[in-house]
Amino acid sequence: MAVDGDSYGTVAGVEALVGDIPINTSTARTFSTTTTPTTAQVEGFIDDVADEINSALTNAGYTVPIVVGTDPYGFGFAKRANDAGAAAMVLDSVPNESWAMPNEEAPAQTRKGHLDGVLRRFLKVVKDETLAASKASGGSQLGDLTIGSEKDSSGNTNLPMFTRGMSSYPGSRSLTKE
Repeated sequence: MAVDGDSYGTVAGVEALVGDIPINTSTARTFSTTTTPTTAQVEGFIDDVADEINSALTNAGYTVPIVVGTDPYGFGFAKRANDAGAAAMVLDSVPNESWAMPNEEAPAQTRKGHLDGVLRRFLKVVKDETLAASKASGGSQLGDLTIGSEKDSSGNTNLPMFTRGMSSYPGSRSLTKE
């Protein structure tokens, strides 16, 4: 398995964040077919986080995937978020790192919280539409969603969706003086 073309992270980027964790041997700093998680599983984590990132980008109207040559700052932020999110998933998959004593926070949980925070900050910037990246020409996928009375493409006003007030229903009465 390899990392998808629309992912931003790399196995080396994840190793840089969690490579100090013993993965089957006390000296392991790289993922392989014999580590827990394996290289293929880490690549899957990267792709899963990239799917979350690209979904948020698409819904906010950004061009997906972000291209490093066109938007280097946006791409760099996306890469950092992708690596951090995948590294947090690695911490969840390593049994001795994801376990903590009751009422005690393990060091891995503090690190996981930081890594999750990087991904969440990226998603907030996307949601707020302040990411330094190209917007798609059509804007948000939700941009065509309209509620209520709108004009059609010819300039004619459409009939409203609702024909009575929100609090008006059979058997209701007005509490205002007439």
